[in-house]
Amino acid sequence: DNSDIPNDPDERANFLLKKLVFEKRGLNIYQLAEEIMVSESTIASDLKRLNKILKEYGRDLSVVRKSGEIFLEGSEKEKRSLLSELLFNETNHSYFNLTKYKRYFKDIDLITIQKYLIETVKKYDFLLNEVALVNLLVHIAITVERIKNKNFLEVYLDFEKTANTVECEIAKELCAKLEDEFKVKFPPEEVLYISYLILGRRKIMNTFVDREELKRLVEPYYISLTQLLLDSLASEYGIDFTHDDMLFTGMCLHIKIMHERIKNRMSLRNDSVK
Repeated sequence: DNSDIPNDPDERANFLLKKLVFEKRGLNIYQLAEEIMVSESTIASDLKRLNKILKEYGRDLSVVRKSGEIFLEGSEKEKRSLLSELLFNETNHSYFNLTKYKRYFKDIDLITIQKYLIETVKKYDFLLNEVALVNLLVHIAITVERIKNKNFLEVYLDFEKTANTVECEIAKELCAKLEDEFKVKFPPEEVLYISYLILGRRKIMNTFVDREELKRLVEPYYISLTQLLLDSLASEYGIDFTHDDMLFTGMCLHIKIMHERIKNRMSLRNDSVK
């Protein structure tokens, strides 16, 4: 199908990166050149460009050539992040149109994942806006696809910190449904990874006006950091919000979620906040 053949260097770069992510083994450079109708020397020159793109994406990945094959080297977590970035870019950041992503997941029904995701978060009164829902759904589809192809996370994550969180409960229940539906098995690390994805896309509805109640939700570090920031604001600009409990609790919750997202390298894709 000629419609799938990349027509310019940008399209070719995206094509090659996606193919490298999906392939567990290396790509034969000569077969690849024949597939996309370019010379071997063109593919070879593309490798430098691909590594430059990876650097621009901020990914700890590299494209290397070994004899007649090319490989994408790096962690599984980085490869998944790259793939999601490529898909969002190719679909022009279509946060509201799920159908644009269907062609990338031929063996995975996105509507089924959407149904399970929505019913599970609703059960736990967990709030996601539409942008976060599509974003999270695509990441989960990538995870299912990678597991089906025996590509697992290599890292060992800390279960104790999230074992009793609502995000972890949602992840466990959701993964159990996906296991039955897609005939895959989520290792504990993958379940925890899903919980981190959920945490990074939570919509905060601040109903806490009592700082004592806040202490049961976040660690003392975040409370102290929030107090320090508000004290600095008051000292520097003469604007004192230190006694505004609603602002304090909302800010503290946002800081905690932002910190968790940064620690676990979960990017937030929303053009309206750029």
